[in-house]
Amino acid sequence: MRTTFLNPGKPFSIEDIEEKEITENDVLLKVESCAICGSDLKIAKFGNPRIQSKRTIGHEISGVIQEVGSKVSNFTVGDKVSVGADLPCHECDACIRGDANNCEINLAIGYQFDGGFAEKMILNEHVLRDGPIQKFQSASFDLACLAEPLACAINGVEKSLSCHPSDRPKTALIFGGGPMGIMLAEYLSFLKNTEIHIAEPQDFRAKFIEKNTNFNVYTEDDDIKFDLIFTACPVLETHYKAVEQIANSGVINFFGGLPKGAKDLDVSTNYIHYKEIVLTGSHGSATRHHKEAIKLIENGSIDLEYLITHRFGLDEINQAFDMAYSGMGQKIILRP
Repeated sequence: MRTTFLNPGKPFSIEDIEEKEITENDVLLKVESCAICGSDLKIAKFGNPRIQSKRTIGHEISGVIQEVGSKVSNFTVGDKVSVGADLPCHECDACIRGDANNCEINLAIGYQFDGGFAEKMILNEHVLRDGPIQKFQSASFDLACLAEPLACAINGVEKSLSCHPSDRPKTALIFGGGPMGIMLAEYLSFLKNTEIHIAEPQDFRAKFIEKNTNFNVYTEDDDIKFDLIFTACPVLETHYKAVEQIANSGVINFFGGLPKGAKDLDVSTNYIHYKEIVLTGSHGSATRHHKEAIKLIENGSIDLEYLITHRFGLDEINQAFDMAYSGMGQKIILRP
């Protein structure tokens, strides 16, 4: 089988290896689509402490189950599935309550386990037992693999709304007009009754938003205070701007992580106290978010087709990552 291997700071290697053998508790997945995530870009440049051996990355996955272990009862050969990233360990308090994205061990596909930038991959018991794997019928494989990032957006919005005194805040600002910023906007739009603004300094992405969506492209001239603010980009300056532009009783969600070594946010706690601001964060998603995401994609409630700007074959993985680094695309998909 054809696969790719991570070489941090260098191009991916593309190799033919022996097809993987499954155990009685696994299934073998033929990967049809695997999208590039912003975290994949960081891993490809700098590596990650959770990756300790030769690894195939990629965690926004869809495919067809090709082989089923003898003790697996809830999946059959031919099932089309969408697969997410964060996996339950089944032992810590977070996983027991269903929040694998807050797992103390922090297991994930593409980190401790091989991911989807390959023709085939093994899905183990961490995935199959209450993990982020959902069957689907009618969605395309390209759209089904986007359930993972959409699930992360759902988690961020859900977390933020749970902290707001109104169940439908009137205004929202999202810093970052890349795929995650747009998915946050799409989910907020699905929930309705929120005026959505996206702050995006890059000309290509600002024009992309104007052409393909009904969201407002925010400019510095806009004199608005926002009920919800999401920082969906790795820029500390947007965290300061969020604090400046949040309305009384508003919620700020630090959605995107900052680069290693970035400075800490310096903010007056009195400012937070008197304005009753809530600062929160969200990371990854739980199985319930992934389930909701694939449902919204399959029934057409959220259409992300326009967000897919480039498709590459597996042997073109380095060209695909070059395009992703350039910022001249949105969602980029590998089709093994």
